[in-house]
Amino acid sequence: MKSIGVCLPSGEHILASFGYLIPSFKAALGEHHDIFVLPEYVYQLAPQAQANLIDRFVRDLDVLIVWHPRYPSLLRTLMETRARVAPFTRVIYIPLGEIPMGASWFRPSFDLFQPGDRILPSCTTDKAILPLLFDSLAFPTEVFPFWVDTDYFMPPDAQMRSAVRTDLGVQDNEVLFLYTGRITAEKNLHGVLHLFQHLSAERSNVRLVLAGPTDDIPFLPHSQTPSKIRQKIAYLLRNGKGLAGNVLVLAEHFGHNSLQRLYAAADVFLNLTLHHNENFGLANVEAMASEIPVIVSDWGGPRDTVIDGQTGFRIPTYQGARGEHVDLWQAFVTCKMLVDEPDLRRRLGQAARKRAQAHYAVKDLPARLVDVINRTVRDPAPARESQLSDFGKRFHDTFHKEEDFDFLPQYDPETMDLYRVLARPYCSDAMATTLDTNSVLFLSTPYVSTRPDGSLQLRDVVWPGDMVIVDQTEIMLVSYLVAQIFATPYQLQSLSPDQATDAINRLLANGVLVNGRKSLRPNPQF
Repeated sequence: MKSIGVCLPSGEHILASFGYLIPSFKAALGEHHDIFVLPEYVYQLAPQAQANLIDRFVRDLDVLIVWHPRYPSLLRTLMETRARVAPFTRVIYIPLGEIPMGASWFRPSFDLFQPGDRILPSCTTDKAILPLLFDSLAFPTEVFPFWVDTDYFMPPDAQMRSAVRTDLGVQDNEVLFLYTGRITAEKNLHGVLHLFQHLSAERSNVRLVLAGPTDDIPFLPHSQTPSKIRQKIAYLLRNGKGLAGNVLVLAEHFGHNSLQRLYAAADVFLNLTLHHNENFGLANVEAMASEIPVIVSDWGGPRDTVIDGQTGFRIPTYQGARGEHVDLWQAFVTCKMLVDEPDLRRRLGQAARKRAQAHYAVKDLPARLVDVINRTVRDPAPARESQLSDFGKRFHDTFHKEEDFDFLPQYDPETMDLYRVLARPYCSDAMATTLDTNSVLFLSTPYVSTRPDGSLQLRDVVWPGDMVIVDQTEIMLVSYLVAQIFATPYQLQSLSPDQATDAINRLLANGVLVNGRKSLRPNPQF
């Protein structure tokens, strides 16, 4: 039995899914080790009192596990104290969504990590980003995915399913799509509603529930102000044909009991997130454990958990001129296929539960922790030093201030290329800018309004700056897509044979249009 010190994430995380991770982690550690938890009031102490508490805490530990403290400066304080009072104590560091932000907690303290320490990103994409920032690290990195209670989230009994669907007003013959999680611009719910407008026009038996707390935070990396997400969703529900009667928004905080009941009612789980630090996707795995097929964006953490075509579907994501986009056309095709094929939904759901049980079950967490702790203590330290890459040095010099360890990157036009480098691994591919027979075009944002002078204004809820369209051919093409949502290049070119192609290329280059791609899955006929 070893002495394990633990610095856990802040209690500010109030969502049921993430809130479950903390007590289950402590319980799993306690099965085999003596654990000592750094009290959260450490953040409220005066500097000298904080230093004294951390000094006492770090002494005599075999392993110190640091799981994303509230502030980057606390990580550095812990590492400096370890070096001074317990140099033979090894550290396991678990980042939480910071790596796509330039490893902003870890990077300012990377020089204090020692050979033999270990970092455990929760998805393979985050692990792949680290070599962009560091030419070498003096310690191993390995993927350590999160976990869910697969004995709690499980296939529902028929009585619960019927009762919840009745409460939601969902008929037996209707296919219910469900999203659970924060209702925020970064989760791309405006894209989901844009998609569902087209789906409900094609299939009359579909319903959508969006369930979770409204989190109208600014998109800080791009210095965005709050997006007024409640008003934006209300705008889409009012103006999107067929949405008002088919979409239910439950903008509340949900405990595990409510989540379990919502999963019981669902036929398909839909999560097209573009959140810049989506490093796992707990709700996706909860849905999988509940035997629900999942449709997710091919993005960061969800790329690991969902096996495309076996436990659900991953929808391609592209990096374009104005950030990242989900291929809504392929999402539409996939949703339509699952509406039409209940047997496919059943097979995917069964496979999804088996995968959740095999790879993400909380009952396996104690053994996983014992294994990683034993290897951290036992394995010889590698003979190398940690070094920033040239890109990492540029990023560090741009965004790190010696007097402020808690400074996070906020990009402007001159530094946007730094964001693009770190965001690119989260995407499936760069967006194709060449039109061909596989292209399906749609708008990068559904928020389009007409100005008094007849021009169009496009307001993106994530990317800074409105786009104003004044060219008459471009106005015609955008207006067509507001009504139709999707179009082939041929359809748009037929609207203005002499000028449409140049206008389409300009709109693609400016990030107004997204060049979706026809997939190998069955496609509706145009």
